[in-house]
Amino acid sequence: MIVNSIVRMQRGLCLVLLLAVYGCGGGKANMHLSLEEVAQLKHAPHVYIVDYPSPEFTWTIMNSSFNRFPLIVPNAVVSLNLEEVEKWLELPAPLELRDPTHSLRDLIMATLEKKYLFTNLVLPEGVWGDDDLRDLKETLTEGKVIDVKTEFWQIVPGGSESSTDAFLPPKKELYQFQYLAIIRVIDLDGPDVIQQRSCHYPPEMTNMGGWLRPKELGTFSMKRPIWVHSMPVPELIENRGEKIQTQIHQAVRHCLEEFQTLFP
Repeated sequence: MIVNSIVRMQRGLCLVLLLAVYGCGGGKANMHLSLEEVAQLKHAPHVYIVDYPSPEFTWTIMNSSFNRFPLIVPNAVVSLNLEEVEKWLELPAPLELRDPTHSLRDLIMATLEKKYLFTNLVLPEGVWGDDDLRDLKETLTEGKVIDVKTEFWQIVPGGSESSTDAFLPPKKELYQFQYLAIIRVIDLDGPDVIQQRSCHYPPEMTNMGGWLRPKELGTFSMKRPIWVHSMPVPELIENRGEKIQTQIHQAVRHCLEEFQTLFP
């Protein structure tokens, strides 16, 4: 589990470096589809809507008593998957959390059909394990693709209102739900990425690749960092995780809004 945390941190650092070089969403970040590109999408033989398997939902805690290797790392950062969370919290029933990638894919399809009047959308069969352009080209051959990928959906320690409570026991800590997704518009003729948009939730936070942080954190601001929407454990897990699912829904709606900013 500790190794997984280190790997996640390394991946996060790589994403930060890539975003610094290319900007959020790649070389055409913060741009829109042109009227011509929208027309090409609408007149393409197919616009495939593709989503990839979501990574595991994780809940990160800091706790020496939970550490499986106390002599190696006295205060471990441990990322638990959903099954481990349910055992840790001794939940009588499993949490009911819906996959954000599927929800975002379905909302994008419905929006393209109802708001932008697309009539050529196709949801291809099968499970896509990779977002490699060559694999998409080989399988789908021609047309356009709009694909959706979740980079992470996770709960992290959300900080404390009081500096004296900096090291609360995990079950008394405040936690925050975080989400990061990438949506691409692809031309299979190249294949080329026409446009790309990354989105994260909460939007008030700063994207660090593998995690989000308050904008004031690490700056010279005298303001206390604000971890928006942070909640205690009992509130998060009541009614089989209803508050977590609400945050997932809000994250998906926010990413749908970000996707729509691609259109003129």
